[in-house]
Amino acid sequence: MFSGGIIDIHTHFFGPEFFRTLAAAAHSTGDPGPGLARLRAAGIQVPEDDPRAHGRRWLEEMDRNGVDRMVTFASLPQEMASVAEGARASGGRLIPFCLVDPAAPGAVARLEELTGTFGARGLVLVPAMHKFDLSDPALDPFYREVERKGIPLLVHIGVLRVRIRDLLGLTSDFDLRYATPARLRGALSRHPGIRFLVPHFGGGYHEEVLALGSEHPNLSLDTSSSNSWVRLQPGNLTLVRVFERALEVFGPERIHFGTDSSTFPRGWRREVLQEQEAALDALKVTAGTRERIFRENT
Repeated sequence: MFSGGIIDIHTHFFGPEFFRTLAAAAHSTGDPGPGLARLRAAGIQVPEDDPRAHGRRWLEEMDRNGVDRMVTFASLPQEMASVAEGARASGGRLIPFCLVDPAAPGAVARLEELTGTFGARGLVLVPAMHKFDLSDPALDPFYREVERKGIPLLVHIGVLRVRIRDLLGLTSDFDLRYATPARLRGALSRHPGIRFLVPHFGGGYHEEVLALGSEHPNLSLDTSSSNSWVRLQPGNLTLVRVFERALEVFGPERIHFGTDSSTFPRGWRREVLQEQEAALDALKVTAGTRERIFRENT
């Protein structure tokens, strides 16, 4: 697609530690075996024990699809070590981000370990999961340290569903009251030096996120996932219109391409790329804008 290849800002590593941790939590004795068997029966290929081998599998996927680099998430804090190991073996092509609860005791001190020992290049915040107010002044020490380190924060807004948890029968006690764009406004205002990133075009809160983006230049969007939320919006909203409005408000410099790729055998989600390319074709965007979205911004 481009001379330098695509950069995907939103994927999940989902290595062996991720599956073992959730499968163990799903069993009364902590035995991961039954849960892993259930996932395999559902058609998910649970990776082997070596995170470096799993990283190499992602690299093969990237090579097949013209992807130069991709940000890959440690979707549980417990898997950061294995994600870091896979990323270190990738020659810089896998860029690790880590899920973190900024309201947890010791969160500020934990940042040093995540960015230093494990090499996290960004953090993922999921307020509905950890039940914290994004703009609580008590989080300011955390935000100040993030700003000092110069790392971005990906903040999940809106509906949250983790299919692996559903397959394992794990209760998802998520509180969506904490995942509205309004909760982010204070943090954006008080910490203009942090680059906040909202995935999925803001999901079901697209209108509110557009308003935030018009007010706060430190807010960006990613385009990841199938964006099926579009079908639930009034006014026959389409992905073409979503892109058009995002470009009007955020401009081409604050939109980052992502796929939300996660499990095998599905692998890297080329259909997401194709759908987004078709939307941009319909809008007749310039080659320079595409270069920004699919590579340069990230």
